[in-house]
Amino acid sequence: MKTLSRTIVTAAKAALLASFLLSLAIRALESVNFNSVPLIFILSIIITFIISFIMILFTIVPIYELTPKLTVIQKFNKYFPLYAIVFFLACTYIIWNQNFDAITNIIFIIAYITAMQSWVWFFKENKKNIEKNENN
Repeated sequence: MKTLSRTIVTAAKAALLASFLLSLAIRALESVNFNSVPLIFILSIIITFIISFIMILFTIVPIYELTPKLTVIQKFNKYFPLYAIVFFLACTYIIWNQNFDAITNIIFIIAYITAMQSWVWFFKENKKNIEKNENN
């Protein structure tokens, strides 16, 4: 149950981060009506929460749950660099195939930033819980 609650909290943080970055990017575009930005922000929170939850559930949680012999710090140090490289290459490949379209660039750069920060949030929360239990 702790993993599920940590996943939900991490997905909520990721959704807020992605929505905030998306609203900043939309404001930077000249052809956007500024009255629609709050509506886009609210809708993007819902959509990015669902996407973030699914991505965390299928990418971070299996690594966390299926490596019980390693400590939390060892899991992070061992698998985070590999995940970062693979996710970076996937985002770069998609951006390259879309001929560097501005919207595609924005979406996948935000996805990359959010995914990397989700790892930090997920494992940092667990590290806090472990340190609290060791001190008791």
